[in-house]
Amino acid sequence: MDATHTAATRRKGSPTSAAAGRVIALFNSLEGCSRALRDAVAQLAAKHELAATQLLALWACGETDTGVGQSDLATRIGVSPAQASALVEQLRKYNLIESHRDATDRRRQFWKIAEAGRNVLLVVADELANLADKIGMTFADDPFAPFEAGLNHLAAAVTDSAPSQTNASGIPRLRVVSPPEGDADRNEPDAIRSSREVAK
Repeated sequence: MDATHTAATRRKGSPTSAAAGRVIALFNSLEGCSRALRDAVAQLAAKHELAATQLLALWACGETDTGVGQSDLATRIGVSPAQASALVEQLRKYNLIESHRDATDRRRQFWKIAEAGRNVLLVVADELANLADKIGMTFADDPFAPFEAGLNHLAAAVTDSAPSQTNASGIPRLRVVSPPEGDADRNEPDAIRSSREVAK
């Protein structure tokens, strides 16, 4: 069977073609879900005069008492090391996070939540809890729990079987890099300034 016949068979709706269609349909569904969640988080962040990535970085810094390293932060929120560097500098200027050095290795730097940042996250946590309640995530029988587990499994499986940087035709795959959100030189937002003043 030659390549032309194989391609024609796939176009006629063979199982291979159906499977390919499922991958595209899954991609579109996940993209729609991701877009809706990103919009919700962006709107919530804007209420506090933050960009979505700034809020995610702030949240990551507040998840543990020991703080988070800059490279770990970049991995957690899906940005480049340069973008993570810009984000922590912005949040530091707003007095939302603080820099700390590892007691055993002074070369290692960690970012911890500051008091003003903690005040912002307390409000954000309540707002996210309201969103979770509206979509059913607070029910005892959380319908999203197995879905989340499935997504984690899918992400690992796709990563393990990701194609090479060159496709079947020998053409390098394109990579799209998003610009960093926010402006490191902008003035401190009024909402953050107010939160910091309350914390004093």
